[in-house]
Amino acid sequence: LDGSVSAIELGCGTGENLVCLAGAARAVTGVDIASVAVVAAQEAITRSRVQNARVLEADLLAPPDELQGAFDFAFDCQTYQCLRQVSIVAAGAAVAGVLRLGGTLLLLTGNADEPEERGPVRLTRRELEDGLVPAGLELVSCDPFFFDETEAYRVQAEERGLARPPRGWRSLWVRVR
Repeated sequence: LDGSVSAIELGCGTGENLVCLAGAARAVTGVDIASVAVVAAQEAITRSRVQNARVLEADLLAPPDELQGAFDFAFDCQTYQCLRQVSIVAAGAAVAGVLRLGGTLLLLTGNADEPEERGPVRLTRRELEDGLVPAGLELVSCDPFFFDETEAYRVQAEERGLARPPRGWRSLWVRVR
Protein backbone atom coordinates (compact mmCIF):
# COMPACT_ATOMS: atom_id res chain seq x y z
CA LEU A 1 0.00 0.00 0.00
CA ASP A 2 1.28 3.45 -0.83
CA GLY A 3 -0.14 5.37 2.13
CA SER A 4 -2.92 7.06 0.18
CA VAL A 5 -5.58 4.35 0.43
CA SER A 6 -8.42 3.79 2.85
CA ALA A 7 -8.30 0.25 4.22
CA ILE A 8 -10.49 -2.09 6.23
CA GLU A 9 -9.71 -5.27 8.10
CA LEU A 10 -12.64 -7.66 8.14
CA GLY A 11 -12.71 -9.54 11.42
CA CYS A 12 -9.93 -7.50 13.02
CA GLY A 13 -9.66 -9.60 16.18
CA THR A 14 -7.16 -8.20 18.65
CA GLY A 15 -5.87 -5.53 16.25
CA GLU A 16 -2.30 -6.57 15.42
CA ASN A 17 -2.92 -6.55 11.67
CA LEU A 18 -4.99 -3.38 12.00
CA VAL A 19 -2.05 -1.54 13.53
CA CYS A 20 0.25 -2.78 10.74
CA LEU A 21 -2.24 -1.65 8.09
CA ALA A 22 -2.38 1.78 9.71
CA GLY A 23 1.30 2.20 8.91
CA ALA A 24 0.62 1.69 5.21
CA ALA A 25 -2.75 3.38 4.70
CA ARG A 26 -4.20 6.89 4.93
CA ALA A 27 -6.99 5.61 7.18
CA VAL A 28 -7.89 2.14 8.40
CA THR A 29 -11.03 0.69 9.96
CA GLY A 30 -11.21 -2.62 11.78
CA VAL A 31 -14.52 -4.44 12.11
CA ASP A 32 -15.38 -7.37 14.36
CA ILE A 33 -18.63 -8.79 15.68
CA ALA A 34 -17.11 -9.78 19.03
CA SER A 35 -17.10 -6.98 21.61
CA VAL A 36 -14.11 -8.50 23.41
CA ALA A 37 -12.13 -8.35 20.14
CA VAL A 38 -13.18 -4.74 19.54
CA VAL A 39 -11.95 -3.77 23.02
CA ALA A 40 -8.63 -5.58 22.43
CA ALA A 41 -8.22 -3.94 19.01
CA GLN A 42 -8.90 -0.50 20.47
CA GLU A 43 -6.28 -1.19 23.16
CA ALA A 44 -3.77 -2.20 20.44
CA ILE A 45 -4.47 1.07 18.59
CA THR A 46 -4.01 3.07 21.79
CA ARG A 47 -0.78 1.25 22.73
CA SER A 48 0.71 1.79 19.28
CA ARG A 49 -0.31 5.47 19.26
CA VAL A 50 -1.68 5.09 15.75
CA GLN A 51 -3.73 8.15 14.81
CA ASN A 52 -5.36 6.91 11.59
CA ALA A 53 -7.15 3.77 12.84
CA ARG A 54 -10.54 3.06 14.33
CA VAL A 55 -12.46 -0.06 15.22
CA LEU A 56 -16.17 -0.81 14.96
CA GLU A 57 -18.30 -3.54 16.45
CA ALA A 58 -20.52 -4.73 13.61
CA ASP A 59 -21.94 -7.80 11.92
CA LEU A 60 -20.36 -8.01 8.47
CA LEU A 61 -23.40 -9.89 7.19
CA ALA A 62 -25.46 -6.79 8.05
CA PRO A 63 -22.84 -4.04 7.82
CA PRO A 64 -23.54 -0.41 8.66
CA ASP A 65 -24.15 1.83 5.64
CA GLU A 66 -20.95 3.79 6.32
CA LEU A 67 -18.89 0.74 5.30
CA GLN A 68 -20.57 0.19 1.94
CA GLY A 69 -18.23 0.95 -0.97
CA ALA A 70 -16.01 3.01 1.31
CA PHE A 71 -12.60 1.34 0.97
CA ASP A 72 -9.79 1.02 -1.56
CA PHE A 73 -8.29 -2.04 0.16
CA ALA A 74 -9.69 -4.82 2.35
CA PHE A 75 -7.73 -7.39 4.33
CA ASP A 76 -9.40 -10.57 5.51
CA CYS A 77 -7.56 -13.26 7.43
CA GLN A 78 -9.91 -16.19 8.02
CA THR A 79 -13.18 -14.24 8.29
CA TYR A 80 -14.77 -14.89 4.88
CA GLN A 81 -14.52 -18.64 5.38
CA CYS A 82 -16.56 -18.28 8.59
CA LEU A 83 -19.14 -15.92 7.07
CA ARG A 84 -19.76 -18.31 4.17
CA GLN A 85 -20.83 -21.01 6.64
CA VAL A 86 -23.87 -18.80 7.32
CA SER A 87 -24.53 -17.87 3.68
CA ILE A 88 -22.21 -18.08 0.68
CA VAL A 89 -24.11 -15.34 -1.15
CA ALA A 90 -24.25 -12.99 1.85
CA ALA A 91 -20.58 -13.60 2.65
CA GLY A 92 -19.51 -12.70 -0.89
CA ALA A 93 -21.72 -9.61 -0.88
CA ALA A 94 -20.35 -8.51 2.51
CA VAL A 95 -16.70 -8.84 1.50
CA ALA A 96 -17.15 -7.23 -1.93
CA GLY A 97 -19.56 -4.61 -0.62
CA VAL A 98 -17.02 -2.71 1.48
CA LEU A 99 -14.81 -2.06 -1.56
CA ARG A 100 -15.05 0.80 -4.02
CA LEU A 101 -15.14 -0.18 -7.68
CA GLY A 102 -11.53 -1.07 -8.50
CA GLY A 103 -10.77 -1.77 -4.83
CA THR A 104 -8.53 -4.68 -3.84
CA LEU A 105 -9.13 -7.56 -1.43
CA LEU A 106 -6.29 -9.58 0.11
CA LEU A 107 -7.87 -12.77 1.41
CA LEU A 108 -6.24 -15.48 3.55
CA THR A 109 -8.31 -18.64 3.97
CA GLY A 110 -7.90 -22.30 4.76
CA ASN A 111 -6.95 -24.57 1.86
CA ALA A 112 -8.73 -27.86 1.09
CA ASP A 113 -5.36 -29.26 -0.02
CA GLU A 114 -4.39 -29.37 3.67
CA PRO A 115 -4.40 -33.13 4.35
CA GLU A 116 -5.05 -32.79 8.09
CA GLU A 117 -8.42 -31.84 9.57
CA ARG A 118 -7.11 -28.81 11.44
CA GLY A 119 -6.67 -25.08 11.31
CA PRO A 120 -9.09 -22.77 9.54
CA VAL A 121 -12.08 -23.94 7.52
CA ARG A 122 -10.64 -25.53 4.40
CA LEU A 123 -11.86 -24.29 1.02
CA THR A 124 -11.10 -25.27 -2.54
CA ARG A 125 -10.06 -22.63 -5.04
CA ARG A 126 -13.36 -23.31 -6.81
CA GLU A 127 -15.31 -22.59 -3.60
CA LEU A 128 -13.51 -19.24 -3.33
CA GLU A 129 -14.41 -18.34 -6.90
CA ASP A 130 -17.99 -19.60 -6.63
CA GLY A 131 -18.59 -17.34 -3.62
CA LEU A 132 -16.76 -14.18 -4.70
CA VAL A 133 -17.05 -13.89 -8.48
CA PRO A 134 -20.87 -13.56 -8.38
CA ALA A 135 -20.41 -10.77 -5.80
CA GLY A 136 -18.46 -8.70 -8.34
CA LEU A 137 -14.90 -9.68 -7.53
CA GLU A 138 -12.35 -10.82 -10.10
CA LEU A 139 -9.54 -13.15 -9.08
CA VAL A 140 -6.08 -11.69 -9.75
CA SER A 141 -4.00 -14.40 -8.06
CA CYS A 142 -4.47 -17.38 -5.77
CA ASP A 143 -1.46 -19.11 -4.28
CA PRO A 144 -1.03 -21.76 -1.59
CA PHE A 145 1.00 -20.88 1.50
CA PHE A 146 1.46 -22.01 5.10
CA PHE A 147 0.03 -19.93 7.94
CA ASP A 148 2.45 -18.45 10.46
CA GLU A 149 3.25 -20.66 13.40
CA THR A 150 0.99 -19.24 16.09
CA GLU A 151 0.91 -20.70 19.58
CA ALA A 152 -2.33 -22.54 18.77
CA TYR A 153 -0.90 -24.04 15.57
CA ARG A 154 2.34 -24.98 17.37
CA VAL A 155 0.45 -26.84 20.10
CA GLN A 156 -1.78 -28.49 17.50
CA ALA A 157 1.26 -29.61 15.49
CA GLU A 158 2.98 -31.02 18.59
CA GLU A 159 -0.14 -32.91 19.68
CA ARG A 160 -0.55 -34.48 16.26
CA GLY A 161 3.11 -34.92 15.33
CA LEU A 162 2.91 -32.44 12.45
CA ALA A 163 5.88 -30.51 11.12
CA ARG A 164 4.22 -27.26 10.07
CA PRO A 165 1.22 -24.94 10.41
CA PRO A 166 -1.81 -25.56 8.18
CA ARG A 167 -1.91 -24.76 4.49
CA GLY A 168 -3.92 -21.79 3.27
CA TRP A 169 -4.84 -19.78 0.19
CA ARG A 170 -3.48 -16.26 -0.29
CA SER A 171 -5.68 -14.67 -2.91
CA LEU A 172 -5.92 -11.20 -4.39
CA TRP A 173 -9.19 -9.88 -5.84
CA VAL A 174 -10.39 -6.68 -7.50
CA ARG A 175 -13.95 -5.38 -7.39
CA VAL A 176 -15.08 -5.06 -11.01
CA ARG A 177 -18.79 -4.45 -10.48
